[in-house]
Amino acid sequence: MKNTLLPICFLFIFVMLSCGKAQADSFYQLVTYTCDKNSDQIVVELIGAYNEEGEAMLAKAGPDMREPWSLVSVDDSTDRITKMKTIKRSCILSDGKYSIEIGPEPWNTNIQGECGAYVGAMTRIKRGNKQLVRAVMGACRMDEKVVKRVVVKAGKSEPLIKVIEWADFYK
Repeated sequence: MKNTLLPICFLFIFVMLSCGKAQADSFYQLVTYTCDKNSDQIVVELIGAYNEEGEAMLAKAGPDMREPWSLVSVDDSTDRITKMKTIKRSCILSDGKYSIEIGPEPWNTNIQGECGAYVGAMTRIKRGNKQLVRAVMGACRMDEKVVKRVVVKAGKSEPLIKVIEWADFYK
């Protein structure tokens, strides 16, 4: 028994030492806003990518693109989200002036709690005092659908909302 245990231990140590360092994938998100006067519409979209592609996406982000985590402040002593800020824009289309609000949507303000490491995006679009849409974009759990895009077209009473499967967004 002793003679067979020693080679197994050496084999185990060899395998452990020859394995590369484990590394988790990181997924990055941006919520984008476009006031498209040529198409007479407003488009808010959630885009995402893993690892280096995601880092490059963030590096190229323009003034109307925000990473949802950049819109929250975390108290390091309590691991809680303590402040959230929103980005406000306006857009004039053929039927009037619209106000757009984009902000973070944390699934849990305790970042150590269930879904606490996830912050999605919230978008609200109004024409005058009438709210046309409030949508939460993103999803923490695999069984949830993801609101990928919200489109408000001038003259239309209902927004177009594109919803996709979790696995289709986080791929």
